[in-house]
Amino acid sequence: MLSRLLHHLRTPLYKNTYVLMIARIASAGLGFVFWALAARLMEASDVGIASGYVTLAMLLAGLAQLGLGYGLVRHLTHVEDPAKLLNFVICAQLGAAAILIMLTLSTISIWSPGLISIRSTPLVSALFATLVFSFALGQLTNCVFLATGQLRYSLFQQVFQSVAAIGAIVVIVGYISGHLAAVSAYTISMVASIVIAFGLFIPRVLPTYRFQPTLRISNRTRFARYSLVNYLSDQLNRGPDMLLPLLVINYLGASAGAYFFPAWLMGKAVGSWAGSIADSLFAEGSRSHQTVAEVSMWRTSVIGAMIAGGLALAMAIGGGFILTIYGHDYFTNGIVLLFVVALAGIPTVLINIIVGILRIADRLGPVFVITALSNGGGTMGCYIGMKQLGMTGIGLGWLAAQMIVLLGTSTWWYWGHNIGTSHRHNKPATSRSNQ
Repeated sequence: MLSRLLHHLRTPLYKNTYVLMIARIASAGLGFVFWALAARLMEASDVGIASGYVTLAMLLAGLAQLGLGYGLVRHLTHVEDPAKLLNFVICAQLGAAAILIMLTLSTISIWSPGLISIRSTPLVSALFATLVFSFALGQLTNCVFLATGQLRYSLFQQVFQSVAAIGAIVVIVGYISGHLAAVSAYTISMVASIVIAFGLFIPRVLPTYRFQPTLRISNRTRFARYSLVNYLSDQLNRGPDMLLPLLVINYLGASAGAYFFPAWLMGKAVGSWAGSIADSLFAEGSRSHQTVAEVSMWRTSVIGAMIAGGLALAMAIGGGFILTIYGHDYFTNGIVLLFVVALAGIPTVLINIIVGILRIADRLGPVFVITALSNGGGTMGCYIGMKQLGMTGIGLGWLAAQMIVLLGTSTWWYWGHNIGTSHRHNKPATSRSNQ
């Protein structure tokens, strides 16, 4: 029994899964401490606005990725000059982020008036821009570590950033009032983690790396095509986490945004943490197609469902206690949402495993359709549920969408796989009979 467990843990797919999952759990846990401190140190409306700043910054950073993160994971270890490829991605993402920041500052009063303070002064706008840039680079470094199989550096970086944010808000709140205290603390910690990543960790996984600005890469390369096709799928995948907090703030108010933020994050964390097995499968398969052949989809799905189920149970037991740390109102308004969204993590991870295998096979059409249905349909379900049942309706809409998409995707995969297998078995026999 012990030998089987050790063999399981030594398998790169599962070892990287657990390291990635630990990194995400540690980051999320420390993040909850940060926002719990913020909830204790400032008004609920200020927490809601601060969470809106952070969410919007993450949205823009995700849009600025241009799908290049998936391209890095898929191709970084196969190109002749990985340093040049990484530099191209850095320049492209920072350029895209700059354009998006300018567009956001000029139009924020139209589509998100609840966050109009983001352009109240040049200093506040600069603070927000710095947060966006640091999020973009943070996502990029995580992709590099995932592509090279060195996920321990992601763990170190995320833990450092979270701990630094907690320390920073305790100090800053005495000098800066309101939501800007939380935003400033988050920004400082993100910048510090990026400096450490590029100063210490990136040189270890890419010893020849030196930053040299470049935008010279053919748009006809396999990397560029793969990245651009993945772009829309990537944004759909990020959409719910980025858009729903903004919708809640604008539809239900800033205080509701504060109550929604920790409950949604904790519930969604189940799918994200358990989804580490899908991300690890994608990375391992990108480095070696043999790995995918050796690991059955059924076995991976069983392990993923077990992890998600265990995490959902743990969240159901401990999530209420965590919300009470934020405050009684956070518990009252968010507990049902937390339970329902955590349960939705089980179908979510199974969907992500199928999507990961399709990405390895470069079957990007089905990837886009499944992602659109899961996240786009899920966001629509949340919005409809919010209008009918408030906070609880958000969770029910999300769970219903994931169950429907899993049923449809599984049915499509089963019939497509069986038909494909049948054709492969029948073709040789037909050929021999004709001879």
